[in-house]
Amino acid sequence: MRLTQSNNDYYSNLRNLTMHKILSRQISRAQKANSENEFSIDKLLKIIEEFYEEVDRERKIKDRSLELMSDELNELNSEIRAIGEKQLALIMENVEDGIVLLDENFSLLNGNKSFNKLLEIISKKEEDDDNLKKEKWKQIIEKFDFQNLEFPCRKNLEFFQNQKSFHYEISINPTILFENPGYIGILRDVTQSKELKEKLEKDQELLIHKIEKNESALIELSDSLDKESSDRKAAEATLEFLAYHDALTGLMNRVAMKEFFDQKITNLKPNQKIAVLFTDLDKFKIINDSLGHHTGDMLLQQVGKRLEQTIGSDGKISRQGGDEFIIILDTIQDTKDIELVCQRLIQEISREYLILDHSLLVDLTIGVSIYPDNGTDFESLVISADTAMYAAKDQGVGKYEFYTTEMSLNVYEQLILGNWLKLALRKNELLLLFQPKYNVKNKIIDSAEALIRWNHPERGIISPMTFIPIAEQSGIIGKIGDWIIEQACVEINDWNLNYFPLRIAINLSPIQFSNPKIHENIETIIKRYQINPNLLEIEITESGVMKDIQYTKKILNRLKDLGVIVTIDDFGTGYSSLSYLKELPVDNLKIDKSFIDGIPNNTKDCAIVEAIVTLAKKLGLYVIAEGVEKVEQKEFLIQTGCDSIQGYLIGKPQSRESLRDLTKGIVPN
Repeated sequence: MRLTQSNNDYYSNLRNLTMHKILSRQISRAQKANSENEFSIDKLLKIIEEFYEEVDRERKIKDRSLELMSDELNELNSEIRAIGEKQLALIMENVEDGIVLLDENFSLLNGNKSFNKLLEIISKKEEDDDNLKKEKWKQIIEKFDFQNLEFPCRKNLEFFQNQKSFHYEISINPTILFENPGYIGILRDVTQSKELKEKLEKDQELLIHKIEKNESALIELSDSLDKESSDRKAAEATLEFLAYHDALTGLMNRVAMKEFFDQKITNLKPNQKIAVLFTDLDKFKIINDSLGHHTGDMLLQQVGKRLEQTIGSDGKISRQGGDEFIIILDTIQDTKDIELVCQRLIQEISREYLILDHSLLVDLTIGVSIYPDNGTDFESLVISADTAMYAAKDQGVGKYEFYTTEMSLNVYEQLILGNWLKLALRKNELLLLFQPKYNVKNKIIDSAEALIRWNHPERGIISPMTFIPIAEQSGIIGKIGDWIIEQACVEINDWNLNYFPLRIAINLSPIQFSNPKIHENIETIIKRYQINPNLLEIEITESGVMKDIQYTKKILNRLKDLGVIVTIDDFGTGYSSLSYLKELPVDNLKIDKSFIDGIPNNTKDCAIVEAIVTLAKKLGLYVIAEGVEKVEQKEFLIQTGCDSIQGYLIGKPQSRESLRDLTKGIVPN
């Protein structure tokens, strides 16, 4: 009999019922036989006697107590029997099979819900009274000669309703029902299993018939099964391959590489080392974005092949994702071996690629970590190598670097500063200093450059060379740039109202300049403070201008439409921009400090400065020289025709109050 749920209370009550039955029977037998063999009634009586001894010593009271106890036991036995019947009913209602209780003549005593549903199906009625149910059961058992059967026994019952055949299996087992002999019957619906069996037999006969009728069909079926098995095995092999390999390049993936590493370190000899190389392709994103992902994928495939050819049997290669690859060198002897491998890799990867009629060039940057010096598990070594790779990128393209603990400290330092910098604006920790510019013709200070500083409460003044790159990486340079523009406009307005019109220059980082709405931000702030746009000067580095000349033209034209002054900063440092200079809507050129340092003694620096000034004059541009620290530099620049001078000779970056003291009494023409 299969129960759908357990009932601990039932088993507890059943045990109590059994104990009370035993006690009742033993007391009864002891009283009849006046014997102590099966149960010590005298002990029980002794206890009762001792209990009542202090109340009444009379025998009649004892006898009366025994009579009362007997009545109570009988009443308790009746209550326990009622509890047992309820528990049995609960069990029967939670059984999926039909359960029927029969007396010794196989007459119906009780049945559960499943059994009642069977009777309702047979009678085609939803409800039946108990007498009708017993009559139906009598009709069922009349089909079987239970009197002459050996128990337990099993019979099958079949009946029809709505042109459908129903099949039940009936098992009869003898039992004791509350001290009376009887039977318990279990009915299982086997209709579906019988139908399924018949269908399977029918399908089997049909299949055998087809096979016997056409032998070629069997051969075709066999071939089909073989093909299906082969296809399944091929699919399984493909899935297994993809689980451990990169789908694009066929190289090992990160999972397989980790397993390879773990296997290697378990068999590593004393003092033997393993190198982990983290590589990245420079210029790949430009190729991928401009020529399409298909071209980029083909390039990655060729890069993967070159990496394999270069490494050979010295290690394993996996694709990390995108244009990043991980290489494990497991045959190294010392760091010189790693350096030679890195040099070969950089050289091979930098060779020309011919893809879809395109001649492509990329460079490889490598970061190196070593087991066990830089980590004892795969993940930590990859992180260390990744950190070293970014340090190599700072050195330029096609470089490699070995991991050092200082690199992690720098990364941690940048992380800390980045978190602090996000709060610096809200806490008013940023400030502007102003470095004056001297107008050579009018011999006055008529403008100043606004230079941002970070006044940290614990570290003091932090240079923009330290926190501006962090701001660019963390994405908050836009907010800082807007703050600088707004503070510069506040200063312009204050000077114009309380002193004299002073032009303030601000620097735009390449990331700020790449924002196509930068001119809208500037226009909004100018209108907010109602300043003369001609008093705001925007300085943009030469390298930032030359990245996308068409975009640069569009943005500079929009800035000029606002009326602001546009200056190219750091002019002459590394870009052949002279051919575009005549097309750009700019007002000023600012000669980089690196050329000013050598004048007037270095003839090459003098020649460069003279050439820049001459070119600017012919293009109608105003020339500013920065980094002027000596009188002889100033005199040379004045003789050369430079319009404005900036540097420590004129004044260091200083507060607004110091700048006002410096210009006190000076009113420009």
